[in-house]
Order: sequence, then structure tokens, then C-alpha cells
Amino acid sequence: MRSPITVAVVALALLAVASPWTMTGVEAVRGLPKSSNVLRNAGRSGPSQTLDRCDACRKAVREISTRMTDTAGKNFGGGNTAWEQSRFSAWATSEVRLVEVMDSICSDKMEFSCRQFLDDHEEHVEKWFYHHQSEPMDRWLCSETSRVCCEHGHVGPQCKPCPGGPTNICNGKGECKGMGSVDGSGECKCRDPYKGRDCTQCKPGHFRRVLNDNPDQPRVECVKCDPSCKACTGEGRQACKSCAQGFYNTTEAGCMECDPACQSCTDAGPSSCIACSEGYAKDPVNCADVDECATKAHSCRTDQICVNTPGSFHCDCPTGEQDLNDACVPTIQPEADASDFDVSELSVDDDDAAEAQPEVAPHSEL
Repeated sequence: MRSPITVAVVALALLAVASPWTMTGVEAVRGLPKSSNVLRNAGRSGPSQTLDRCDACRKAVREISTRMTDTAGKNFGGGNTAWEQSRFSAWATSEVRLVEVMDSICSDKMEFSCRQFLDDHEEHVEKWFYHHQSEPMDRWLCSETSRVCCEHGHVGPQCKPCPGGPTNICNGKGECKGMGSVDGSGECKCRDPYKGRDCTQCKPGHFRRVLNDNPDQPRVECVKCDPSCKACTGEGRQACKSCAQGFYNTTEAGCMECDPACQSCTDAGPSSCIACSEGYAKDPVNCADVDECATKAHSCRTDQICVNTPGSFHCDCPTGEQDLNDACVPTIQPEADASDFDVSELSVDDDDAAEAQPEVAPHSEL
């Protein structure tokens, strides 16, 4: 007896060349022998996408589940409920339905791995369809029968737990490579700044803080060291194991910042510099400021004035001038505007007002 899955797969190849006016999908596959090569080549042209076996199984399960939903109530639209229920029971596991379900499964030309999986495990698919539909297909087909997938948090041929265990995978700070697949490596790909087999170690510049009391499955947080520390054992400058550049170590206060003149130092003050900061130069004792203005080591324009500052300099225009379009030009004073004056502030004394009144000649009597 021909397998319904094989029948459906053969149909994929024939329907591509069959005229829709001469035959249906079911008619096209009648009387054809089983050929696994048809499954491998149906619909293929060009490169194919390679999935690991677990991903291929789960993709097949997703597509089969969708087709099972699509065909669940086919041809049952209401009427005699008891009759439909008896007919539905037969339809649920009918060979015709199986052929319809498997039609076009993994038919995309980029899904060779999915088609290959179905070819290798068609007996398991049929067994689930006829006898185990009440069980989750993903677990039954991918984990229990074909055994290409593992439970969540497990990986590899023996389905061993990922580093950190299923409840604390890679310390929650990374990805377990291939988790859920028998083909996975199970190595942790840690996020920065975590490292180590299970992502419980910290990269330089961070210290390790344990958040639980389980030494077998520790939960670890990596915390950035104080800026004064190159390496540290905890928070603050006093927890530094070594000092960052630009800081020096003290017994009481931990790592302290060097004098601005020092790029690195052994103690406080410019006389303790190991190397001078930019803009400073070593004299017999100290790192002293370099006067770029006096030594003509500045980049000011000829119309600007060089002003020296500790470790640097800046360029200004002369007093009364401003920088405009890369040139010092006289500062333009804004013209006075009548609107700038407040007439309410103008006052006239009463005496002055009286004097300002013109004399009026008395009227002569007629």
C-alpha cells in the first residue's frame, strides 16, 4: 500500500507540470510508485537552506499543525449534528485528510532540510496522525520518536542540561548554542562583560557579585569597577587591585588622581610624574606647563592674540574686535533706537514748566 505522505510528495512534482484542466491533485498521484528522490527534488531550483534536524522537525510540525487546523471541519457546515460527529470522527484520521494535510508541506524550494526530515520520518508522522493526535506533535515527533530535539534548557546527543542548568541557562547572561537540538554544541555565547563556560566570570575592569547561595549554580552579576581602578574586588576606589592610568595608589584612600601635569605618576604633585600630560614638559624636577604662545607653538592667526593656559592655549581677537568668518573685525555697536527710550522716565520740574509757559497779553477793555 502506498504511503499517503509519499503520495502527497509525489503530487508536488506532478502538479507542477499537470494541466489544471485535465486532472485534480488526488487523481494525479494514483498508481504512482514511491520515490524518495521526488521528495528531495520536488520544487527545487537553486540553493537550499540547511536547518539542523530539530529546526527541520519543528518547521514541519508548524506547517502540519496549520494544515490540520485548516482541514479540521472541512465539508461540515451544520445540519444533523450526530451524523456529522460520526462522520467527523472518521474524517479526523482519514487517508484523504492526511493527503490534504501533507499537500504542499515544506514545498518552498529553500526548505530542503524540512522535506528531507519528512522523507526520513514519514512513518512517525503517519503513526501520530492515525493514533496519537491527542498528544502534542512537537514533543511526540521531534523529541520522543525521531529524537532530534531536546527539552528546553537541554542540548546535544544526550540532551544534557545547558551550562547553568535549565532554570539559569548561561547565568541568564548568554545563549546556549543549539539549545533544544541534539545537534547543538551547548557552549555559552556570553554577552559583554561576561565570560567563562557558564558566563559566571567577568572581563577585566569589572568585579564579580554573587546573587544567590548556590555554589553549583551561582547567579552572578558583573559590576564595572570605579574609574580609578584598572582591576578591582568591589565597589569604590579603595577596592582597586591596581590603579588605572592617571591614578596612583595610597594605603588609606585607594587610587587617587594624579596632578593634571602628569599622564602617570607615583604620588601627588607634578614632581611625582612618570610621564607628562600633553601641554607639559619635564624640567629637572617637575612637569611644567609649556607656553605655546612664547614658543610660537600655537596655531593662532596673525590677527589673533595667543593666550596661554595650563597645558594648552586659546586664541582671541584684540579688544574691540570680534571673530567673523575666520577674521577679526571691529565690533559693530548697535545704533540707538527711539524704541529703546522710556519716555516715562523723563521728568520736568514745576518751576521749569512755569518758566516755559509763554506770556499772554491782557485783553484791552473796550
